[in-house]
Amino acid sequence: LPSVWQLLIFCPKVMGIPVWRIFISIEGVADHWNHREDDDYYTQPGLLFNLMNDGQKKVLFMNTACSIGDAPKDIQLRHIGNCMKADPEYGKGVADAPGISYDESS
Repeated sequence: LPSVWQLLIFCPKVMGIPVWRIFISIEGVADHWNHREDDDYYTQPGLLFNLMNDGQKKVLFMNTACSIGDAPKDIQLRHIGNCMKADPEYGKGVADAPGISYDESS
């Protein structure tokens, strides 16, 4: 018998039904959320960022720096710009972690 992970990877749909639905019962908003209903992509990440303590924010900055470190400079700057739209402190922290000047990313 194939494992659940093999089914998810090799057979994403069985009879038109996503395989994960066979194993997981989800209802309501969690069942289907149309992420294109609005164009506010920054409020929720900004609110989440502001729930973090200083230590958690530092981990976020370092993790993000590692994740975008090998990306082309324009991609790094675009990501930093998106973080700034969520919260200016978030953008500045993400810019400072890999050593990109805050002004360069503005």
